[in-house]
Amino acid sequence: MRWLVLACAVAVALESPALAQPVAAPAYAVGDSWAYTDGRQIAVVKMDDGAPIMAGPLAVCPACLVHYDRNLAIRKVTDRAGKPVEAAKIDFLALGPEWKFYAFPLQVKKTWSFSAEGLLRGKPQRFDVSVVVAALEDVETKAGRFKAFKMERTWTTTQAGQPSKFTDIVWFAPSAKFPVKFQSSRAGVKPGELTAYKVK
Repeated sequence: MRWLVLACAVAVALESPALAQPVAAPAYAVGDSWAYTDGRQIAVVKMDDGAPIMAGPLAVCPACLVHYDRNLAIRKVTDRAGKPVEAAKIDFLALGPEWKFYAFPLQVKKTWSFSAEGLLRGKPQRFDVSVVVAALEDVETKAGRFKAFKMERTWTTTQAGQPSKFTDIVWFAPSAKFPVKFQSSRAGVKPGELTAYKVK
């Protein structure tokens, strides 16, 4: 019995430092791809100075190309020819570096907040968002089991003069380079998870 307790203690001691290490932003490559239960098929189609350009992140515009920076903030959205896409055609667009959904390196208990203007069907609206990396945990998905950072994002805004608040939870798996599961308390937003992926 004593050897079992000792073995468990050693395993915890070996595992804990690794879990405590901050995780840097992923290094993407052309061909990396992810499929989700909400129907989105996302793929890295080009790299621009180390930052990915992906097809498919926007469910309402599968053909749109989303140009990210290295921290996964959206720099711009274009069509396949590189022309800007009309923002009014997109339900919600969080555009610009002030949208800090991720603040790499990620680490459990890390917190940050930001205030940014988004576009709801082309009309500007300000959101205040606070983020906490609540845990690093095992997550089961249709694409397999992942060790993922559980990130809780609390949103506050004002709609029609009334305050509004909701929370998103996103599980970001470093091994998959992208979220593997997500859910939201916002009305009309369905939960989803990864069904397949390929990364280099």
